[in-house]
Amino acid sequence: MLDKILSVAIVDPGGHRTRNLHYRGHRSLPSRFEDPSVRGTVLASLEQNLDFQLSQAEYIRLLVIAIHDEVVDNRIMAVQVLGRLASHNPAQVSPSLQKTLIRLLTELRYCVTP
Repeated sequence: MLDKILSVAIVDPGGHRTRNLHYRGHRSLPSRFEDPSVRGTVLASLEQNLDFQLSQAEYIRLLVIAIHDEVVDNRIMAVQVLGRLASHNPAQVSPSLQKTLIRLLTELRYCVTP
């Protein structure tokens, strides 16, 4: 069931194209999962009772991808979930968050403000 919950399309920030994640059977998901509100609902439904399962490397990777969502609220929810998971699996969560933070700080450093 958790595979199905996290198997939503996530916007790829590099090319603004959609990356379709799959069920275990590698079946593509319908395009309705590309809707940001659906992704937000999925992220909001990841409660603390799922943290043990979510702390597995494959789910952490999906949540790191969700940090780059086009909707800021979805990004915030993804970071909040990853923050909770850091106590369960710091070896997986910490490097991913560190890379993301460094990338964001670098972008801020070199951005040109009008």
